[in-house]
Amino acid sequence: MNINYPKDFFSFKEGVDIPASEIQQWINKCIENLEINTEQNYTTMASGNTKVFVSRYYYNNNSEYYYVIDVANGYSNCSTLD
Repeated sequence: MNINYPKDFFSFKEGVDIPASEIQQWINKCIENLEINTEQNYTTMASGNTKVFVSRYYYNNNSEYYYVIDVANGYSNCSTLD
């Protein structure tokens, strides 16, 4: 597989701006989904020019966890699906 950035990527930079209040709702929903689905360790939501990633990381012998939340505005994306 030979992926080339930026040639093979689609840019969402010119997509619709998403208001901060909606991004906050996405963050809350992603965390809620991870709290319900304990086997899942990451989730994402996207629309317009914005993508939210929430990942769960375990520590203390997997007895405790924390979240890392990334918000990407104007992101680029590539898929290897033909």
